[in-house]
Parts: sequence; structure tokens; C-alpha cells
Amino acid sequence: MRKISFLLLIALFFIGCGKFEEGPRISFLSVKSRVMGEWTLEKYLVDGDDMSEAYLNGRTEEFKFQADNVMEYKTLSNDVVEGNWEIEDDMVLMELKMTTPDGLPYIEQDTLPLVRLTNKEMWARYENGIEKHFSAK
Repeated sequence: MRKISFLLLIALFFIGCGKFEEGPRISFLSVKSRVMGEWTLEKYLVDGDDMSEAYLNGRTEEFKFQADNVMEYKTLSNDVVEGNWEIEDDMVLMELKMTTPDGLPYIEQDTLPLVRLTNKEMWARYENGIEKHFSAK
């Protein structure tokens, strides 16, 4: 009986461990280690409708997050913007502070409100109905 109670307690602990709405429920990697790496936008949804082809139009949008919290963002117009990143707010939001190579502000702050984060997928869902699905390069 004691073993069953212990196993039930462990199962309940893992069921409640998911930090992100769309999963995964369990991960042995930290949020930061899952974010680090290179990401390419694969899907662009507006209110659930896939608008990827129109949004991307043969171009790419990419992020590169490094362990030292330095990042690069490649825009749809192929501009490469450097900046810093960090995990905030219960490890759900990433704040991106970017400047152009000339030192001019590009985006003072941007947020990727994460709803799914694995080592191969990163989904961000915005309040305006836009959802971006990135895949690891």
C-alpha cells in the first residue's frame, strides 16, 4: 500500500510539472537549455488559420539564442539584429532587447509568450491571435 501511495504521489507531481500550455508535460532539460540554439519560423497562424505562405513569401525568420544570453535575429528582410535575451515571468516569456549593428534601437523590447517548448519545437502565442511555430535548425 505504501508503494502505491508513493507512486501515486510521484505521478501527481509529474502531471503538474508542465510549465507550458501546449507541453511538454515533463522535461528534464531546463527552459534555458531548451531555448538555446537556432530556430526557424515554420508556421505563422492568425486566429488558427495557417498564413505561413503569405507571411513568409519565400523568406525566413530566424533566432539564434546563445548560452551567454546574446542573440541574433534574422528578420524577413534578411537584416541581422543582435541583442540579449532572458527568461522571465515563471519562465514563460522571453524578453528580447535588440540593437542594429550600428547601435541603433531596432526593437526595444519584444516578447515571445511561449506555449510550447521542447528541444525541437518552440511555439509563441500572442494576445492578438497570432501564433508562431519555430523548429530547431
